Formats: sequence, structure tokens, C-alpha cells
Amino acid sequence: MKKSFTKIAFLISIFIIPIISKANDTFLHTSGTNIVSNNQTIQLKGFNLGALFVMESYMSPMSEGSLGSSTSDTYQIMQTLQNRFGISTQQELMQSYENTWITPTDLDNIKSAGFNLIRIPVWWGQFYDLNNTANSGWRKDAFIQLDKLVNAAAACKIYVIIDMHGAIGSQSLEQSTGQINKNEYWNSTVARSRTAWMWWQIANHYKNNAYIAGYDLLNEPDSRPNKKIPWNNDYYNQIIHAYDQLYHSVRQADPNHIVFIEATF
Repeated sequence: MKKSFTKIAFLISIFIIPIISKANDTFLHTSGTNIVSNNQTIQLKGFNLGALFVMESYMSPMSEGSLGSSTSDTYQIMQTLQNRFGISTQQELMQSYENTWITPTDLDNIKSAGFNLIRIPVWWGQFYDLNNTANSGWRKDAFIQLDKLVNAAAACKIYVIIDMHGAIGSQSLEQSTGQINKNEYWNSTVARSRTAWMWWQIANHYKNNAYIAGYDLLNEPDSRPNKKIPWNNDYYNQIIHAYDQLYHSVRQADPNHIVFIEATF
């Protein structure tokens, strides 16, 4: 199997619902149950670029305790590097990892294999300073790495779904949020508001980019404080209300691109 395919997982789109957008014809948009552009139906087939911006131990070099006993997620790795070397070096080291984890050759391989889509998991720690999620903590380099990948994909005529793997406060207990065992998004109006603001920034930044397929608002949301607790309507309603807030925040900045809403567990 080619090197690039060992690093990326198939995107399983059956769990994602595309929401209608009134788009410019050059943008991907929905028409009934189809995704179309320039009056032609587009079948999206692609890959999830896992462990790029959000490390997950089952598909990246990171493992629990890889830099010490407390490093079990992306946040802790970045914080450890920052404590040891300072914020500038931490960011340089993370960018070095990102530049080598997914390369233009990987995108060429995806395209040559007949695929036309990548899904890019993102999280708040690449947009905000680790110790400041207020507006003043927005990173000056927030879009540099993401732009580099989006532009490289566009050069290969590959569409991009931007997927929020890590909301501020974390939307589940999973490592995939960037901060394991946290799940404070649901009970914090500040976390939800700042996540919505982050989505506005992302949507505003990419609103004119025709190779953005759309925005996946929350990856695998789980509002239960403990996975052993049975689901009930209160937990489902929390997720619905969160999606509603994020959807409207995106739409304030970008009326055109598709919004994807995932099922929960």
C-alpha cells in the first residue's frame, strides 16, 4: 500500500448530513439529495487527513506519554513543548511535523487514485494561543498551515471539507478533540460562544474559495459527562442547540458553502 494511504483514513460520509445552501453555481451546493456545481452532480470521494492538526495515537507517532507521563493529547504535547522551548519554537516544531505528515505527494497520490476530496480535522489550538481563547488570543498565523494545504489541494482540483475536531472546551471525552477527558463545551456558554466566533473566522476566511466543499461543524459530539450514562432527550437537545448556534455563526459570514452536520453516537 502506498505510503500516503497508510497515514489517512477513509472519509465515511454516510454519517454526515449536508445542509442546503443557496450557492453560487461555481461552489458546491445541494440540489435535493445531490451535491452539484455548474449544474453537474459531483460525487465526492475522498480521505480524512487524520492526525495532521489533531494527533490521535492510533494513527500518528504520538502515544500516551510520548513526551512524558502527562502527554496524551495534542494540547499536552504542545504545552510541554511550549514550557520547554517557548511558544515560537513550539509552533515551529508543530509546523515541521505538519509539513512532513501530509505532503503535496500525498495529494498527488489521492488525485491519481481517482479521489476528489479531503476532510481536514482542525481544532481550536491551531487558531488560538493555548493559554488564551479570548479574541485577543487569536493567532496571527492561524491560517498559514491550513491555507497551505487548502491551496495545494486546489492545485490538484481536490475539494476540502473543514472539520471541527476540537471545539473550545472539547465536545466529547475523546483524544480526537485535542484535549482528552475534558468535555466542558456543553456546560460553558463562554466555550460555545468562542467556538462559534472561531467558526465565523473560518467561514469568513474561506467564503470565496470554490474548492471548499463545506464546513463540518462538530466531529462526533457527545454531550454526556460520562459515556456510561444512557442517552436521553436532554443530551440530544444540547447537541441540536449547539449545531444551531454554529450554523448561524457560519451563515453570518458565508451564505454559500455547504454545512455538514454529523450524527452523534
